[in-house]
Formats: sequence, structure tokens, C-alpha cells
Amino acid sequence: MRGLVLSAVVAASFTACLTAPAPIISSGHGGSGQSPGSAGDIGTGGDTSGGAGVTGSAGTMEGTGGMPTGTAGDTGAAGTGGTSTGRGGTTGAGGTVGSGGAAAGTGGTESGGTAGAAGRGGTTGAAGTTGGAGRGGTTGTAGTTGAAGRGGTTGSAGTTGGAGTGGTTSPAAAVDGLRVDDVCGNLLAGNVCLHKGKATDDGTPFSAMKAVTMGGTTGTTYQVKLHFRGVVEPTHIMSGTTGTPTTFITGGARYGDGTQEATYQQWRLTTTNPNQHYYLNAYNAVGLSHVVNLIDYTETIPIAAGATVTLDVFDGNAHAISNTVNSPPLAPSGVPGSMNAGQFIQINVDGVM
Repeated sequence: MRGLVLSAVVAASFTACLTAPAPIISSGHGGSGQSPGSAGDIGTGGDTSGGAGVTGSAGTMEGTGGMPTGTAGDTGAAGTGGTSTGRGGTTGAGGTVGSGGAAAGTGGTESGGTAGAAGRGGTTGAAGTTGGAGRGGTTGTAGTTGAAGRGGTTGSAGTTGGAGTGGTTSPAAAVDGLRVDDVCGNLLAGNVCLHKGKATDDGTPFSAMKAVTMGGTTGTTYQVKLHFRGVVEPTHIMSGTTGTPTTFITGGARYGDGTQEATYQQWRLTTTNPNQHYYLNAYNAVGLSHVVNLIDYTETIPIAAGATVTLDVFDGNAHAISNTVNSPPLAPSGVPGSMNAGQFIQINVDGVM
């Protein structure tokens, strides 16, 4: 056994000679080597490699001439740098250096202690797994093209609204525009014409009329302002009440057939409630002649709701004075003129109270 021990010692010493200076014989014993420092952690994000472990200090010497037989701790391997994405693994701590063998007794030759087994180097930390590249956001699906707006359906026509309060139809609406035309047929000499429908100037009477019904509330009598416009020949009327102008006469009577006055036609307005008639072309102040006159005036008369309102013309013979006697022919403002050079009167309503 001694021989084996010595052989081992010799082998160890031979190995030591290859890596260390010749030992100095000392009565002291070698200090233990300090453990190598741990490798520094990789910084967050793996951008910087871990720092190398601090090299262990050599064992301190004890006694004069003593030498540290413990070998210095291995330098910890630097941690491998983490990739830019993964975090680097930490470097394994270096193995602890074995303490040196005890010194030989006094006076004896000190056998070197069995060399401590070399510290096992820390295992190299596995490199952090490289982080997968960030996945690009998926391309958004293009929005579908909006359907064209549907045209609104054509609204049905609204029903006609009833008359608003205060805007009811005038009671005299039917009277407004009442008109009679004595149209010329054949023109004769001396600015006269046959009444339309007459074949010859046979001396027989002629008449024309138009009637309408007054509106309004039953039992109510309205004051209606009437506007008279037209072209007429003059006549004379017996009695009655002269108005303004004097050619407007309330009541009265026409001259009988066979008289000169009866051969000049009379224009008249009649109401059934109140029962009254009005002569519209009574030129009593002038003599009768072959002329036509322009009338354009207003009069206010009472007319009850439901009354019949009649405009008529009567001539005791078959011919009339035409509107060609004047040059140019007469024409009142605001209404259509004569039909075929004939005579006419049109009535419009200017107000109802």
C-alpha cells in the first residue's frame, strides 16, 4: 500500500510540476481556494452578455514560507449572450476548489496533500430560446363597397287639406266672375250687328242670362261688394233709386215694348233674397244714340245665403250697337274684352261682410 501511495503522490507531484512552480517546503498548511464568483445575469432583453465570474483569490498562506497549495478557483465561464429576442441563460457557478492536504509533522518532510479535484466548471447556461419574430398583423379585409342607396319611393300625393280656419271659401264665390256676353253675329251698316243666333234683323226681342247660387250660412244675409266692368250701350229706366254712379239704379222698371227706350238693351242684376233688381246701364241724363260706353265701378248690395243671383240682358229688337263704333274698341282693365265686337258685363267680388 505504501508503494501505491507513493506512486500516487509521485503522479500527483508530476502533474503539479506541469502546471505550478516547485513547492517550497513549509510547516504550514495550504489555505482553501475561494469559490469562483457567479456569472452576472444577462440584462433584461438579452442585449448585453453576462459579465465573467470574478476569479477566486488564492488561499492565504499560514506560517512562514507557507504556500497556498489550493489552486485558484476556475474563472467562471462568461454566460453566452442572449439573443436579442431570447433571454440568455445564467452561467453556472464554478466548482469549489478542494482544500490542500494537511502539512507534515514537525521535522518530517511534508507530503503534499492530495490535490483537490479540480472544481467542476459550471455548466454553460443554455442560450435563451430566440423569441419568435412578432407576427405581423393580418391585413384587414377590405370593406365591401356599400350598396347604392335605394331611391325613396315616390310618396303618394297628400290629400288636399281642408280649408284652414279663417280661410273658408267666400259665401259669394259663385258670384265672383259671373259674366254674360252679347256676342255680335253679322255686322250691319251703321255700326250695328245682329245678336248672335239671329238670321235677320226681324225686329223680334233678344235676351241672354246666367244665374248662380249664393253660398254661406243659411239665414245669413251678407253685404257683398261687387265690381262691374264691361262695354254696353245706354238705355233709360223708369223710376228706381239712383246710386253712385248714377248709371246704377236700384229697383225701377224698363220701358214697354214698342217704345224707343225698349229698343236700347237693358243690363240688369237680380237677387231672390232679398228680392231686388238693379239696372246697370241707366243713362237717364243723356239722349239715346248709337254709342257704346265703358263701365267700371263698384257697388255693395245685400245677398242672403242660398239666393239666386242672375245677370241678364234684354233688347226689344234683333240688333245691337257693336264695339266697332269706337276706334280702337273699348276694353276695361283686368278682364277679357268683347267677343266678336259685342257687348258684355263681368261681375267680380271685391269683399263680403
